[in-house]
Amino acid sequence: MIYTCTLNPSVDYIVHLDELHVGELNRSVKTFTFPGGKGINVSRVLKRLGVDSTVSAAWRCVGRHDGSRYGRADQQSGVYVWAGDD
Repeated sequence: MIYTCTLNPSVDYIVHLDELHVGELNRSVKTFTFPGGKGINVSRVLKRLGVDSTVSAAWRCVGRHDGSRYGRADQQSGVYVWAGDD
């Protein structure tokens, strides 16, 4: 088991467009948000390599996000994100 620590977690935001019109209003077709940051990304790669990993993320220190929301979101990649609230 490898533990990673993400002191400055981020929320990665991906937008899918049918076409990009430079200088005009663009409407997204799909959007995705998922947790990011160096420690979270490292744990995601370790999981793909078959290594168990747990992330400790400082969501509560930021004061803007509910860490449990992003913990649930990252279950898709199989990486457990601990936000300090459980």
